[in-house]
Amino acid sequence: MATVKCELVKTLEELLSKEMEIFTWHLSERDLVKRVGVQHIRKSHLEGRSKEDIVDKMVECYGKTGAVKITLFILKKMEKNQLVKEKQKTLLKLLVNDDDSDDDSDDDDDSDDDSGDGQPSDDSDGDGDEKCSSEDFQAMKQYTVDVTLDPNTANPALILSDDGKQVTDGDKRQDLPNNPERFNNTPNVLGKEGFASGRAYWEVHVGRKTDWDLGVVRESISRKGRFTLCPENGFWILGLRNRKKYWAVASPAVRLSLKVKPLKVGVYLNYEGGQVSFYNVEARSHIYTFTGFTFTGKIYPFFSPCGNEGGKNAAPMAICPIYQSLSTTQHFKDWTEILKSDADLESISSNLSQQREEDFSIRQIYAVDVTLDPNTANPTLILSDDGKQVTDGDKRQDLPDTPERFNRTPNVLGQEDFTSGRAYWEVHVEGKIAWDLGVARASISRKGGVTLCPENGFWILWLRNGKDYKAIDDPSVSLTLMVKPRKVGVYLDYEGGQVSFYNVEARSHIYTFTGCTFTGKLYPFFSPCGNDGGKNNAPLIISNITSPVHTAALPDTSVKADVHLGNVRRTVTQLEEMELRIMQQYTVDVILNSKTANPKLILSDDLREVAHGDTAQKLPDNKERFNRAPNVLGQEGFASGRAYWEVYVEGKTDWDFGVARESISRKGKITLCPENGFWTICLRNGKEYKAFESPPVPLNLMVKPRKVGLYLDYEGGQVSFYNVEARSHIYTFTGCTFTEKLYPFFSPSVNDGGKNSAPMAICPPPPPSDAACPSSIPDLGKVRSTICQLEEMEQWMTQQHSVDVTLDPRTAHPSLRVSTDKREIKTEGVGLDLPESPERFIQSCSVLGAEGFAAGRCYWEVIVSEKTMWTLGVARESINRKGALTTSPQEGFWTVSLTKATEYWANCGRALRLLLRVKPQKVGVFVDYEEGQVSFYNINNRSHIYSFTGCTFTEKIYPFFCPGESDNGVNAAPLIISRTS
Repeated sequence: MATVKCELVKTLEELLSKEMEIFTWHLSERDLVKRVGVQHIRKSHLEGRSKEDIVDKMVECYGKTGAVKITLFILKKMEKNQLVKEKQKTLLKLLVNDDDSDDDSDDDDDSDDDSGDGQPSDDSDGDGDEKCSSEDFQAMKQYTVDVTLDPNTANPALILSDDGKQVTDGDKRQDLPNNPERFNNTPNVLGKEGFASGRAYWEVHVGRKTDWDLGVVRESISRKGRFTLCPENGFWILGLRNRKKYWAVASPAVRLSLKVKPLKVGVYLNYEGGQVSFYNVEARSHIYTFTGFTFTGKIYPFFSPCGNEGGKNAAPMAICPIYQSLSTTQHFKDWTEILKSDADLESISSNLSQQREEDFSIRQIYAVDVTLDPNTANPTLILSDDGKQVTDGDKRQDLPDTPERFNRTPNVLGQEDFTSGRAYWEVHVEGKIAWDLGVARASISRKGGVTLCPENGFWILWLRNGKDYKAIDDPSVSLTLMVKPRKVGVYLDYEGGQVSFYNVEARSHIYTFTGCTFTGKLYPFFSPCGNDGGKNNAPLIISNITSPVHTAALPDTSVKADVHLGNVRRTVTQLEEMELRIMQQYTVDVILNSKTANPKLILSDDLREVAHGDTAQKLPDNKERFNRAPNVLGQEGFASGRAYWEVYVEGKTDWDFGVARESISRKGKITLCPENGFWTICLRNGKEYKAFESPPVPLNLMVKPRKVGLYLDYEGGQVSFYNVEARSHIYTFTGCTFTEKLYPFFSPSVNDGGKNSAPMAICPPPPPSDAACPSSIPDLGKVRSTICQLEEMEQWMTQQHSVDVTLDPRTAHPSLRVSTDKREIKTEGVGLDLPESPERFIQSCSVLGAEGFAAGRCYWEVIVSEKTMWTLGVARESINRKGALTTSPQEGFWTVSLTKATEYWANCGRALRLLLRVKPQKVGVFVDYEEGQVSFYNINNRSHIYSFTGCTFTEKIYPFFCPGESDNGVNAAPLIISRTS
């Protein structure tokens, strides 16, 4: 056995039997690829194997260098810090000297180092540019910290900007005191902020430099004379030399082959994890990670712009600005801190409540006194004497059949009409199981059966069966409301073409119809619906709205000036991680019950995986077994408390997952729905996600989940689903009443000729931890409510930066027709005879906005209804306009698209499929130039569609529009820039 292998075996021999089980558990965890970028080793290849066999398997899979790094990483995760300290230096030294090492030596290309004493001469090649997912970047960015340079540490030749964010070499030494903190020989400077725990992330512009060093260092490093940069001396550094040679200053140094030169480098420190990682921010790619280290004192950001080189390297290193606070709330560092941060949650909740009160006060300025019009009321309706209440009386009254009266459907209009301006009213709906509310045109049909929809002049929200909420749009939109409204607010903006609905007491938005064109009188619309044998006999009651504070006393906006939009999105991400971490405290060990499995299902020996085998096995048809549907239950049932478990679904095109009552039907055809005892979500056709409510609810998933977590709160009547790796909420069944045991439910669905042959795999719970659980855990309901409020707040904030965007005809492709007001664009098919200018698109049917942006924030909205394809976003001024376009950030485009009427995409290099629950009729575009962010929103349901983050804008960017080909008239509708109110 080679020397490195021997030392690895000796290292594992230091572990107790129980500790060895934990080591192999980490090695078999599928999350290993996320943590350190390598694939896990199957549990079956590790169980019952000797330590020598396990080392051989690691070397086979990862090579010797990888095996050493993985071993040190896992030992660090196990908090075997002393063992890591004892073995790390020996193992790394053996790697260098091992004749059989898998690392290639390259002594021909040494690197000069202005920061210390030069790179070590034993260099190994390494690969960078490993692509990172948006979720990974989002996860890191939540730990963003505000880094400032410390002038007391700066070498006298360095020039720091007044704000402490930029550094360059000035060639000449300044007359500065030679204090102990200062580097006196090498051109280095540290950050002011030191880290002794948690995680931190920051970004640095390095784009125009030929040489630089960047990373972190121990507080105790030598700062006088010359020194060698390496982890043993307390430096974890990435460097560039001669414009093209990138190095990770490890032991030995690692030469990095980067396909894309980084303009902006992200640095990520995980103190407890012993990890320092570097990323190419714009390319969204991983550069290098130092792993398996033990940090024992404060760690500081490290910067060296290197020598000026006669002006060749005069460009500064610039720490990217970040916006760290949501009002005064601090970022959370790691999950143990998150669980202790109830005070922070209280602060956020308090802020949001105050802002919502202000927003509602502003809306209530437009409150009008609405009274029911008895001349329009269906004869079965009973109106109160004051015209404020209506209920269905079952029996028809003898009333004249006037033109105004609804003669068949139980509807009534308000007396007040609106032909301009804004209006707001509120309606009590408590105690009812069905109702309709909204506005209607004066010209609507009132005789016979009436179809409620915008095309027929109705903008309506309704409730059915006490729980099913819908916006009757085109098509209708099923709504999932976290809190059942007892009072609904209706807000009409006539000129803005908008009708909005609110849960008044929860201060939450329900739905908005946007992009409407109103051309006549509009009336308030009410339907208490049928009495239903007394079940729905509660009245609809128009509320008297208390007059708000005087307009002059209200703020100009409901959003505080010190709340930064970029951080709202980061805080949403943090809170979703908090929510998931809290739930993971209730992790249980779930295995499959073979007695319940359909005969065509194949279960693994450890009862953690299930796949469809096409052929039925000869199994007894006992009462527990599903005999027709490809389902199986878990062995463990839950009759109280809380439980959480996770399932891998990667590689599957179809699956169902959730919980089921013990008494469910298991024979014949089964309909999955809560009424039948199933609370489940599913995937169909590789892209369609649904929650099986009644009716099923399509789900808007930004990222396709590879691992789904399920959280059950028996007494709370709640079943929640999460995308574990994206740390995002998928769906929650709320208000459930459980009266018997509930069991985990799994269906891998049919094999589909091998397309869906991948198994569903239950994740084993982590080994028990000795760490104490925090005594105070935030309330999950409050966390979820705050997330929902923040997401709505995010859209309000974008609209504060509305700008007036018009089209630039000089840039329009000849086949495009720009309206005279420069707000509409459509494809005609036949090109105009237009002069070819540098500004004009020649091959792509595209056009830019007339307004360019080189700073600040801006927001605009585009009506996209009735179109089957389009592309929207922003583009650099210098983009290619003459050939075929590749709309990616690398080419200067930040866009989203619709294709084939239903497929939405984020064009981020490799297009990312977006799964939108509600088809947008109007899309909002928000740009934050300094923050490097482009975000898209569905205005109808106030939901976030996608965000490009971490972008670097270095020139003017312009609104970009592509209405797509006409497609024989199918896509003839124009894109219309909305006048944002």
